[in-house]
Amino acid sequence: MNSDLEKHIEHLVSVLDGIPEGKISILTGSNGSGKSVIRKQLSSRLKTAQTSLEQRTSSNPNFGALSGIMQDTGWLPSSEQTLTKIEGLVEKNSKDRYVIIDEPEIGMGEETVMALCSYLNNQFEEKMKSKEVLGFLVITHNRYLIEHLKIDNFFCTDEEITTKKEWLNRKLIPTDLADLKENKLFYVLRDRGEARDKQEKKQ
Repeated sequence: MNSDLEKHIEHLVSVLDGIPEGKISILTGSNGSGKSVIRKQLSSRLKTAQTSLEQRTSSNPNFGALSGIMQDTGWLPSSEQTLTKIEGLVEKNSKDRYVIIDEPEIGMGEETVMALCSYLNNQFEEKMKSKEVLGFLVITHNRYLIEHLKIDNFFCTDEEITTKKEWLNRKLIPTDLADLKENKLFYVLRDRGEARDKQEKKQ
């Protein structure tokens, strides 16, 4: 395997291992750099984890975030659908759960994102103070959320970025869409998973 890919997978493992309970964390990174991998692994590792992405895409989870939220239902705007799901997730009356909110900005304009940020900050403070929630992880690309959410920890799947300031001040270079479609990380992880499954069946 490409040594750069191996190095990147090691970085993803270190990010996953570094995300703590009892804290409010944010995770960002380039498209195709492994955020979904970390979310899935974290959800498996923390049996109490609940994710908004899974709830928003229950109609057809195989298609990811685009299937359940990017299309308006009748007259209801996608931003309101997203907000309703997030409110149900965050305000749920149950204890001892770790909440992962994946791309809460989906379908929202800038002004709505600002209001959402204020709402989340208030909820984070309330839920953490009452110890109703074990911790929060917000996965997002949104600059406003990354700059203004009140968090304890910043994580990035891009190896060269280690701080929130570095991410906000990074030079923006257009993504190579052909490379994105041919995501080598996805195929390497898929092949590893299939090999592991075959090995387990033999045992």
